[in-house]
Amino acid sequence: MTGVSLIVCCYNSASRLGITLEHLSKQVVPEGIQWEVIIVDNGSNDNTKEVARIAWTKFGRIGVGFKIVDQPIQGLSFARKKGIEESLYDVLIFCDDDNWLSSDYVSRAFHTLSADSTIGAAGGAGEPFSDSKLPSWFAHYKYAYACFEQAQTEGVLNGRYPRLYGAGMVVRKAALEKLYKNNFSNILSDRSGQRLSSGGDTELSYALLISGFKLWYSPHLKFMHYLPKSRLTNAYLFRLMMSLAYSNMSLVIYQYVLSGMRVTSLTWTKDFFLRLYSFIMDLIKPSVNKSTFGFFRAIQISFMPVLAVTSLVGQYRKMFKKISELKK
Repeated sequence: MTGVSLIVCCYNSASRLGITLEHLSKQVVPEGIQWEVIIVDNGSNDNTKEVARIAWTKFGRIGVGFKIVDQPIQGLSFARKKGIEESLYDVLIFCDDDNWLSSDYVSRAFHTLSADSTIGAAGGAGEPFSDSKLPSWFAHYKYAYACFEQAQTEGVLNGRYPRLYGAGMVVRKAALEKLYKNNFSNILSDRSGQRLSSGGDTELSYALLISGFKLWYSPHLKFMHYLPKSRLTNAYLFRLMMSLAYSNMSLVIYQYVLSGMRVTSLTWTKDFFLRLYSFIMDLIKPSVNKSTFGFFRAIQISFMPVLAVTSLVGQYRKMFKKISELKK
């Protein structure tokens, strides 16, 4: 069906969800565009559902669908897939529980994907908002928080391995259905409960590209990303960077498929020694990570790609074959 399904995945989101839904209730959507809000409770043990019901009753819109569904299997990618299964409409928006979308977001998302059927996903520009002062290191690491413009100008994302971040991502449902028909399943599950695991949005971006769709950037898709003080600590950033360093290496096979390279019996060995060499070089050269975290924690981050490639031993060719099938 033609319209927009807005999917909000939640894990213990009671403290954040009310204001997020308030922003969604203020969407200015032209008459004729149907839309709905789907709350996916991803195994919360607080009163997320109750807060969602109360908030939407207070701020809700007549004629806008609203429902709460459960996904007990923890992991953001699993939660999003549940939301997709429950969705009615052909344009999907992934709105995190701390994303405050601009009032024209639904409208612009709908028109962006309607204008070009080859666009598989679109992304916009997130801006940080916090009750506390942003740390001095934030400007350098803002990419890890999805708080930056994803291109300089509106249009198709180009480059060797273009990708969109998941916050506020707009996705064509038909493109996802094509992926699932070709047996797409995530290597990465993204964040899960209190555990930080990243990269599911990058994996989805790569899968859509391999499947023949384009990625689009629109500076008009604006949102505020609320960052509580607890997510602006050095300890939280360290956990986030550890996760990103691991997940980026875990997706190397997607990059091989995108670039048209072949995977041979020697590919894993080459990757292992390249990552090991990079790690050794990181031991001796200065870096922003060393300035931010100190020597030993920075080295832990540098070692994560080595661990990631080690975990893929014996799987390269099997993964390459499976990912290549997304081209069908």
